[in-house]
Amino acid sequence: MSANPKQTVKNKKLVMEMMKNIAESSLATINQSLSKAYHSDVEWRGFYPLEDLKGLEALELKVWRPLLQAFPDLERRNNIVIGGDFNNKSFVGTVGYLTGTFKQPWFDIPATNKTVHLRTCEFHQIKNEKIIQSHMLIDVMDFIRQAGFWPINKSLGIEEMWPGPITGDGIVLEEQDPEVSQKTLEQALDMQKTLGDYKPETTANITDEQLRKELLNHPQKKYWHPKMMWYGPCGIGTGRGLSGFVDHHQLPF
Repeated sequence: MSANPKQTVKNKKLVMEMMKNIAESSLATINQSLSKAYHSDVEWRGFYPLEDLKGLEALELKVWRPLLQAFPDLERRNNIVIGGDFNNKSFVGTVGYLTGTFKQPWFDIPATNKTVHLRTCEFHQIKNEKIIQSHMLIDVMDFIRQAGFWPINKSLGIEEMWPGPITGDGIVLEEQDPEVSQKTLEQALDMQKTLGDYKPETTANITDEQLRKELLNHPQKKYWHPKMMWYGPCGIGTGRGLSGFVDHHQLPF
């Protein structure tokens, strides 16, 4: 939730512009694009094998320069852009794809010269109109899958691109009612809390059949639409409805 909806909209537009410019930079301009977007002492928290980085130089050399070498025509496609304040800090979150032609190896995976969609989820903390901290996940396993390799067991769910919200309004660039935003957040947190409060899998000697029945009647059920889509990372895949979530993710894991 944001105490200042006008500033939240400004932050979202700022992050969208900065991250678009970074993705579409060349090797000659990436340093300039990063300097415009990030504070020099930025903390970047990411995915394996990169994990935690500190400072602009590390961000350029470890993250973006290798990406642009591998995908020289990279572009950014956002499906969801949200924002708000937490503990007096301002954040913008995004879900979407970095799309490009896989021209050079990345993480030692050989190039395919084909289009690849890198699934991303990010949260950026904004301070004085620049990013001071970033959390970025790229679904590397899905990248490996698109490159033609599969190092683990077959997914139980469906592997595919994640579409944007069915309502088509994942990118909200208008001021929102803080009270409605607060209620939305509370509903999501209440649903999440049920997962920790009710754990039938800890019941002694429970069979898979009994556990599945308990999970299908889990308290989270009251929060799920019958056609709810659950989009899991590569290796798990997408499930539809509570039964899809239970059968393709919750019960097996």
